[in-house]
Amino acid sequence: SITYSGDDNFLTATDETTITILPSDVSVSLSSPGAITYGDTAELSAVVSGPQSTPTGTVSFWEGDNLLGTADVVNGEADLGVTGLHGGDHGITAVYNGDDNFNTGSSDIYTETVNAAATSASVTSSNDESTYGDNITFTATLSSDGGSPTGEVTFHDGDSILGRGPIFLERCAMKSNGVFMWIRNTDASHGAVFHQCSFTGTGAQPTEIARAPGN
Repeated sequence: SITYSGDDNFLTATDETTITILPSDVSVSLSSPGAITYGDTAELSAVVSGPQSTPTGTVSFWEGDNLLGTADVVNGEADLGVTGLHGGDHGITAVYNGDDNFNTGSSDIYTETVNAAATSASVTSSNDESTYGDNITFTATLSSDGGSPTGEVTFHDGDSILGRGPIFLERCAMKSNGVFMWIRNTDASHGAVFHQCSFTGTGAQPTEIARAPGN
């Protein structure tokens, strides 16, 4: 508003007008220190910038339709540590949720690569010395800093395959965005054994536990 105080020749006058301040657009970029190994934490960092001032509010981190987590914007940056990403490439987007002064905005898709973890394998036998015709039990033990390996173990004698056995998992914690599946040894009619293990679904769909299709 304005006010004219007048003088000897003119009376006072006032007027006012209304202006609308629209929120500004923002720029959002997403990065991480680089590729990780399965079992490690992916440290995601989103930078949100706008004209004149620093945006506030929150940033949500998405992999497709799966929400990985939300973090506060502090000094123009939102950081999130993500665990449980399976091996392979993950396309992740950072979405700024806006505030009174800034519109929502999203980053380009950032690819976070999760490399397979190193595995240690050891094999023992029930009897180091035996007589021809005796039964011998071979036990394979797998371990990894990334967690409990799954899959199938093949026992060899040189180039000859002695057989395939299931994996025995004890006191393990497993997470998945979808269905938990494993392969059954159809020749021996047995599969993996899970003892005192927990299965946690991280996706929006209900958790399912099943053998692989057609197996």
